[in-house]
Parts: sequence; structure tokens; C-alpha cells
Amino acid sequence: MKLYTKKFAAALFTIFITGVGQMVTAQEVQFSQFYASSLYLNPALAGVENDFTVNSNFRSQWISSSSSQITTQLSAIMPLYASSGRKGLMGGVGLGLFTDGSGAGGAMRQTGFRASYAYSFGLDNDLHRFSFGAQAGFTQRAIDANAQWGSQYVNGNYDPNLIPDNVGVNNRVSHGVFNLGAFWSFNPARNYYRAGTSGYSGIAIGNLNRPNVSLTDNGTDQLPVVIKYHGGLELHGTRRFNFGPQVLVAATQGHGNQINAGISANYKLIDNPFGLLGNTDLLFSGWYRVGNGVIAAVGISNATYTLGFSYDLTTSSLGNYNNGNGAYEICLLYTSPSPRDRTR
Repeated sequence: MKLYTKKFAAALFTIFITGVGQMVTAQEVQFSQFYASSLYLNPALAGVENDFTVNSNFRSQWISSSSSQITTQLSAIMPLYASSGRKGLMGGVGLGLFTDGSGAGGAMRQTGFRASYAYSFGLDNDLHRFSFGAQAGFTQRAIDANAQWGSQYVNGNYDPNLIPDNVGVNNRVSHGVFNLGAFWSFNPARNYYRAGTSGYSGIAIGNLNRPNVSLTDNGTDQLPVVIKYHGGLELHGTRRFNFGPQVLVAATQGHGNQINAGISANYKLIDNPFGLLGNTDLLFSGWYRVGNGVIAAVGISNATYTLGFSYDLTTSSLGNYNNGNGAYEICLLYTSPSPRDRTR
């Protein structure tokens, strides 16, 4: 078994390198705690939850500058079972809602929803699990009709009587979106008597329909195709402590790329299944966003609730435009134990 585990770790490391190397240049805005906003990351993740889950993220970025941005999301996943018992898991459905506002007073805003379906199956008595997902959604992008435009400023002073230069600009535009994803996990139950490690590898392709999001009359501004690769290992250290590397690559056609590489760890604070705080874990993670910033996150988790907090600090020249401010993010996840857990 140890030899098999070493081979698996080497294979997954190869997948890491291959996945990163094949990404086209890109960048896309995303949550720091992307693992807590799974439907936003990869629609295939709708098919890996054993229980009904609800999660939310609140992210506040550069709040004291004119380029501030606040992003929130709320999503839920319902697992689908083909028969009794966890081995009957055949996928899941998910629904996510999000809103994103940027600029002074949220002058530019987008809101939308995403509906996901994923089919999943296991091999080798569920030591390996595969999931394939599709996602369709709707987004509305809008700008504040009362925003102050550059042509209404004279010598730095705003004059509302001047005609703004927003002629031909629509206040809002709506479009659909279609995404696909695939996901593979090894030892998803984290049974370390069976294997000394667990891990995952996934890929998602977004904006396959290339919608036109231009806010100007007869304008063309198609959203580029986005490719995301994510993978990770969890190594079993002791009975209470596990840790492992993780990576996320977000690639957008025609734009740069974003690579997040880091390590996560969890320590079992309360090692018994009883009481409100039964089986409580402390969570820690640190990330380096290549060429741009660092992220630190902490959290606490049990079988029902997970609460996380992260801070994202910009280390590139972008920090000159946001007064050195970073972004903080709070996530909350609720898991409702399956009736199967209570009857088995």
C-alpha cells in the first residue's frame, strides 16, 4: 500500500506540472477561499458532496480606495443518490447566486446566478471518484446612471450642467453563460488506514458561449474563454494533523495568467464525535499568488459548520493604486447530515 501511495503522489505531482504548463495566458477575478465557493470554481464539484451543503463568501477588496470592490456569493448543493448508502451517490445539483460591485458606491455592478448538474461515479470501492459537470447561468452587468463622468470635470471641479460623454452607453446588459468541468479525487473519504494520502485534480472551462458584454451601442466585447486547473494533496501526518500542497491556475484567453500555489493544514482540536464541538478541526493555509500577492487563511470546522477568514495582500505595483490595502474574505459553510447517516 505504501508503494501504491508513493506512485499516486508522483502521478498527481506530474498532473500538477502538466496542468500548469498547458494553461493559456489568463487571469480572472476569484475568491481567495475558492475551495469554499465550489460552484464558482468548477461545476463538477456539484457531484462530490455526500450531504446537502450551503456556503457563502463575502469579500471586500481595497475598501478605502476609489477602486473598491465587494463580492458576495451564496450557493447550495443537493446530492443525488441512486440507491441507499453512500456508494449510491450518482452526482448532484447546485444553485449559486452572486453579486459584485466595484468603484465608488458600487458604480459598476454585476449580479447573476448559476445552475449546475454533475454526474459522478466511483471505482475500486470508491477509492477513486470521478465527476463531470455542466453549468448554465445568467448575468446582468450595470453601471450607475448617476455616475459622474470625466467630461463633467473642469480643472478638477465637477459641473453637473456639462453634458457627459456617456452618449451611446447602455446602463445595463444581460447575457447567458455556459461552463463545463471535470474532477477526480483519490481516497475522498480520507480513510488513511486504506491509503496514506488523499488528493484531487480538476479542470473547468468557462464562458464557452463567448457572450457579448459591451455596454455601448453596437459594440462588441466578448467574454474570453476561461480555463481553471486546481489540484491538491493531503498527507497524513499524525492522528490529529494532516497537511498538503495545493495549486490553482486561472487562465483567460488573450490576458495574463494567475497561479496560486500554497499549503493547507488541519489540526483536530477535539477528537471525539459528541457534543456541539465534536470532531472540531482548526484550519490553516498560506498561498503565494505568483508575481502579485500572498494570502493567509484560518478557520474552524466540524461536521456541520465551517467558518473561515482570509486576508489577501497585494505585493505588486498594484499596491500603489489601492493605498496598500488588501482584501479580506469571510466564508461560512453549513452541512446538513444525510438521513442515511442517522439510520445506518
